Amino acid sequence: MDGDLTRIHVCVTKAYKLEEPAYVIDMSVSVRKAFEDLEFRQLEEEAGWLAGREELQRELADVAVRVETRSLRLRELEQQRLQAAQSAQEESCAMERQLLGYLRRLEEVRLTMCT
Repeated sequence: MDGDLTRIHVCVTKAYKLEEPAYVIDMSVSVRKAFEDLEFRQLEEEAGWLAGREELQRELADVAVRVETRSLRLRELEQQRLQAAQSAQEESCAMERQLLGYLRRLEEVRLTMCT
């Protein structure tokens, strides 16, 4: 871009120094063409940046949805893990009470057999 601006400046300077009408007109046309080309390239570059930005925003939205979905799944799994641990604890306590009951009966039977 800087090279184009320099080229435009040189053309304009030469045209005014020579002060030849036909040359000034040709240079004006060349300068206008160079400016339009520069402007067009700049607009194309800006459009490319905007398209890239839109693509990144779509990707960001997709990632945000995936993160939220996985977070929800993780919370569900954590809840299931807590429920499973609680059920296992309750079952363990019930089995321990049952074992103690069997051991008491066994002891009672022993005592009645010994007497």
